[in-house]
Order: sequence, then structure tokens, then C-alpha cells
Amino acid sequence: MNIHNPIQTDDFIINQLNNSVDYKATKKTVAFKYFQNNEELLDLYIRKNTVTNLKLVVSNPDPEQLEFSF
Repeated sequence: MNIHNPIQTDDFIINQLNNSVDYKATKKTVAFKYFQNNEELLDLYIRKNTVTNLKLVVSNPDPEQLEFSF
């Protein structure tokens, strides 16, 4: 199971979670290694360092319809 929207990143922790086979076990291991066994801190780190919501920006909200003459 991968993180919701995995992106290419140089972040070792995020890559380790993205590439895991057993996400829950890897998450517990990473929390133990780097966050003093605090999974809440790891969750906060994941939220800050991953993209979860992308906003689509439309440059021309009212485009002209193309019409073809036959």
C-alpha cells in the first residue's frame, strides 16, 4: 500500500514508505527509527511532505466553441 499520491522525491523517509510492501509495519519501523516511536509525529511529517490536494488552475474559464463548416 502506497501513500495516497506518491510523487518522485529525494526524501528518504517518504521513499521508504512509498516502496514498502507492508505499509503498516514500515510505518511503525520508521516511527521507531526517526520519530522516537511516535506515529503521530510521523503522520504530521507525511502530511507536510506529500502532495495530497492539487488545485487545477484554468487560464481561460470560458473558451470559445470550435465550429466546423461542412
